[in-house]
Amino acid sequence: MKRFLRSASLFILILFFKQALAQDAVHIAIIPFKAAANSNAATYVDQVQSVVTSAFANKNRFLILDRGQTDHLKKELESAKDNASVYAKVVAEQGHQAGAEYIITGVVSSFNLGKTTASTYSSTAKANVNIDQFHGTMSLFLQINRVETGQVVFSQPLNITSRDYDKQSDADIIDNMMCHLGSAIQAQVRDLFPMNMMIVSVDKTKKNGLPDKVLVSGGKEMFDNGLKENTCPGDKTPNGSSSSTTDAFQTIGNLFSGKKKILLDVVSNEVLNAGGKTYNREKIIGQLRVESVEGELAVCTVTDGEKDIKDYMDAKKPLVIRMKKEEVK
Repeated sequence: MKRFLRSASLFILILFFKQALAQDAVHIAIIPFKAAANSNAATYVDQVQSVVTSAFANKNRFLILDRGQTDHLKKELESAKDNASVYAKVVAEQGHQAGAEYIITGVVSSFNLGKTTASTYSSTAKANVNIDQFHGTMSLFLQINRVETGQVVFSQPLNITSRDYDKQSDADIIDNMMCHLGSAIQAQVRDLFPMNMMIVSVDKTKKNGLPDKVLVSGGKEMFDNGLKENTCPGDKTPNGSSSSTTDAFQTIGNLFSGKKKILLDVVSNEVLNAGGKTYNREKIIGQLRVESVEGELAVCTVTDGEKDIKDYMDAKKPLVIRMKKEEVK
């Protein structure tokens, strides 16, 4: 009976969160991406935009405006692109008229496929031999504006290098790059558009009664696979890269090393009264690490602040869960 009541309570909470997300969906206008002038990226622009769009469209808390709602907006933004103040005004006025809360634009500035010769030791030949390693690189300059103010909330290049080093097929290399691009976009979505998260229940306690694992709302909607970076088909480390290898190969081995888990801060919102004034103080009381994702819930290990978390939950004091940007292996 207790198990049934626990399951029923979780179901009601999940239903509540889903309804809240549907009502508060963020309206996103994704303007058709462009390729930089004199670049070879035009062929891949639609594919790149599709990856970015999917990172938002696959989450219930976003609503993507259709093409008919953004065509006019695209023309207005194009005409104002060389004047920052006019551009911000167009974002605020025309974006509001189109029904958008955020506007996303993108320019694919480069997209290259090729191979590099690297030197590696061969135990069979008992000497260094040259091998061909295949790779792809791309750069997407992404900008996100908030319509209400015209403010730029994100504006920087995303540089992606494939890790499919032994593949000669362009399709395999492109697929690997797109997978890592998707992972990079998902990380930005988590940071820029955090949803309200809370501890739903304690899933496992330690022998001393303190929480060991807790269930956090958000699940796949927020955390995907629970890792900072996706593991993509074909991921490999460069084999015996020599000093003659390109910079991309010299550095890429460190970019995705290890399986870095997502960390969360547990935050209390305390109200203080002094001198006739009321002050709100946010205080970090603990830390969680996302271990796995189960639908709308994430199973998290409590890595710090077990006693404070238990005390707050026992007293039914509200706690807020927020993304922590530091990474651990």
